[in-house]
Amino acid sequence: MGLSKLNWLGIAIILYILYNLQGLLYVSGSAFSQFILLLFLIIGVICFISILLRRKNPAIVSLFIIFYLTIAIWYLLSPKTVVGTINEAIGEVSTIEQFKASSIFFMSFFVAYYSSINKNFAESNISKITLIFYVLATLRYLSVRDIHSDMSAGFTNNGGYYFVALLPYIPISFKRNNIMGIILLLVSMIGIFASAKRGAIVCLLISIVFAFIYYIKIYKKSFKRIVPALIILCCLAIVGYYSYISNDYLVARIAYTQEEGIGARSVAYSMLLNHWISDTNLLTFLFGNGSAATVEVWGNYAHNDWLEILIDYGLYGCIIYVLLFTAFFLYIKKAKAEFYYKLAMYICLIVWFLKTIFSMGYTDASNAYFMFLLGAIIGSMERQKKVMLSTYNCV
Repeated sequence: MGLSKLNWLGIAIILYILYNLQGLLYVSGSAFSQFILLLFLIIGVICFISILLRRKNPAIVSLFIIFYLTIAIWYLLSPKTVVGTINEAIGEVSTIEQFKASSIFFMSFFVAYYSSINKNFAESNISKITLIFYVLATLRYLSVRDIHSDMSAGFTNNGGYYFVALLPYIPISFKRNNIMGIILLLVSMIGIFASAKRGAIVCLLISIVFAFIYYIKIYKKSFKRIVPALIILCCLAIVGYYSYISNDYLVARIAYTQEEGIGARSVAYSMLLNHWISDTNLLTFLFGNGSAATVEVWGNYAHNDWLEILIDYGLYGCIIYVLLFTAFFLYIKKAKAEFYYKLAMYICLIVWFLKTIFSMGYTDASNAYFMFLLGAIIGSMERQKKVMLSTYNCV
């Protein structure tokens, strides 16, 4: 059986699920979890190399390849541990952790892209994956141990970002079943607002507003489509408002942000940017200081992709990242895909870009949720182009 005939995506998703069940069904960081991760990455590398050897890839895929190769090469050339001794001072950190998260993020895309470009990927499969991922995200959300308590009145739950990463699946769920789409959106809203993560709430609200505007733009001449959309939007606004006012801790956090800004993050951002700007070493200015170098500069990760890249990979890395997002946007804009798939890709872009600003994009392994979907959609579209081209040549 040829490599392209194997169901790499199905195997990779099963392994990803098993890996994310650590801490639920078995001990986190165990030999079993690392073995599962190794198998996942081996599959990813096989698909990555196969894509790399293709004679022609779309610009977005080529830039994914270039950026991941940058991450991998810089990791190999960098020290394997960094130490944060100032400011947030997180202590000694292994650079493999960041590299591992980035690898999961990109390999999810490469596996899905390689699988769907070689084999028809049914829409029903996306529906099944959506439900499975929502169950997994809910379990992870409810079991999160990394709870940061700033006030005695409540807490933040980083698991809210799991539901953010699943937002791109909702348009396709709406296409298959409106009721299911609404239920999943409500689950996401409740989980995100309850998490009290301001960044996650921003991702949710901007995604909803964009989806509504895009929907109106496409169906502006259809009264029957616009009225239900307005009703749903009003209902979502009511649910969001009551989710907000019923969470005193969230209200307090928003008020604090309005009065005090983003706190230590603003200090970190300023310090990291000034470090890069004032760097007199042309080599590190252009190509960075190596994997996770922000830990030594600030004392912790940047929690901002752009600053993380400037410090780690320099101006070169930042230019590649800009080109990646530019190619991503242009690919979606030019794509001849039906509304729901195009909207799903736009939401992938929105969520990823917003997380680059106030959280982590390519270094957050949970974002693999939407990278699986993105790879499957782009791969399917490229497969259709290939089939159409073959048909045209035969004629």
